[in-house]
Amino acid sequence: MFKHYLAHHEGVERREEMIQQIDDGKVCVTEDPRSAIARSVSVALDSTLLVTDMRLCLIRNRTDYPFIFSDAPVVLYNSCCKNVRNRGVLGLQCAGLQIFFPLNPWTCALLLDADKYHGPFRGYLQYDVHQRSDVSQINALQLHHSLNTVYFGDTRHEDYVHQLWYTHRISLSVPKTEGSVPLVVKS
Repeated sequence: MFKHYLAHHEGVERREEMIQQIDDGKVCVTEDPRSAIARSVSVALDSTLLVTDMRLCLIRNRTDYPFIFSDAPVVLYNSCCKNVRNRGVLGLQCAGLQIFFPLNPWTCALLLDADKYHGPFRGYLQYDVHQRSDVSQINALQLHHSLNTVYFGDTRHEDYVHQLWYTHRISLSVPKTEGSVPLVVKS
């Protein structure tokens, strides 16, 4: 990406020399970690207002299966628009959005579009789930949205997590992301 930038922008000092060093493998292009953190904080602050119309419900896990979390623990899901294929359905202002965030093995924060979802949880800040299948469905979201890793706090749940992964492994896919980031060039 940086080589393409150099090749197509006039006025860059030592452009040909830099392109040659890239071709020779003598240049490593990395992002300054402070830029990544600053960008993440900025996006989070800008996004906060977009979810203020969503309803918070704390799901309390009353089963012997724990909530798990992953290396991407905040999961955006939209069961209202699950059959929509011609546009995105996970935008923060999209009707039907649900945001799941496990807080610990026994509590999961859920933000949802209260206009689109009705059920026994409606009107309560906390809702208790007693069915293992409900916990496993929320955990499956963690599996499907993880990049590399899922976490659980007690080794006695290893068989459960392995079975959950085994059940969903065929439909798991690597997330596709695209974006641009400010880069620092070190040679």
